[in-house]
Amino acid sequence: MSDLMSLKARRGKLKGQLTRFNIYLNKEGVDPLEVKCRSKKIDELWLEFDQVQSEIESLEDETDDYRIEFEELYFSAMALGENIMQRVSTKKDNGDQKSASIGHNTAHAINCSANSCCSGATAEMKLSPIDIPKFSGAYEEWSAFRDIYIAMVHNNPRIDDIQRFFHLRSCLKGEAAQVIMYIETTAANYNIAWNSVEARYNNKKVLVQSHTKELFDIPAINEEAVQLRKLIDQLNGHMSALETLGEKPKEWGSILLHPKYKCYLNF
Repeated sequence: MSDLMSLKARRGKLKGQLTRFNIYLNKEGVDPLEVKCRSKKIDELWLEFDQVQSEIESLEDETDDYRIEFEELYFSAMALGENIMQRVSTKKDNGDQKSASIGHNTAHAINCSANSCCSGATAEMKLSPIDIPKFSGAYEEWSAFRDIYIAMVHNNPRIDDIQRFFHLRSCLKGEAAQVIMYIETTAANYNIAWNSVEARYNNKKVLVQSHTKELFDIPAINEEAVQLRKLIDQLNGHMSALETLGEKPKEWGSILLHPKYKCYLNF
């Protein structure tokens, strides 16, 4: 019993260290180099936690709740730390490219001046960072999540497979997170994990059924303009999703009268 209590005390300290790391990452102006050093320590902490938790589970019957909670906190922190380091790396690369092009731009400017070919400059547009939405397993949210995730993570040449795996875990919650819960987080397993998620949710038949159900589940409304606009937005959203899936909802005719006429039932 004393061994079990000692293990649980050690586990609590490990979780406390991870929580403090998470709090640190959410502060403003954190040092990327320090984030990198701390991340290495957190990797070691993860390995120790896995060992301690496994020993606890061998001594008593315990649910997976503690392990799941720790994993979610760990993967969220590692993904956030990676984002911080990546932003700095991107700025450095842009700075190097800018420095390397100074000579070329200067020569070009002189040449343009001599030949009267430069009439202005194109303003640089700075875009805000895009947040990847969390995916809970709702089929009507799958297509949007999949497109954003593939563009920003899966096909991103700047990150490797282990980083992709961290991002994938941090983007999933609820039922969707359960799909890859027991897949070990390694670079070799990333494609297995992503393919598992796609196999579960990238199902055209189920997606069509989901959006069709949402059409028929639109609640009855009154004649207020705000609610009418909301109805139109809902109809257009689901019909567009169905068209993307290869369906032709505009040709369904009388089938769509049901959700459309529901708005008149309370007049």
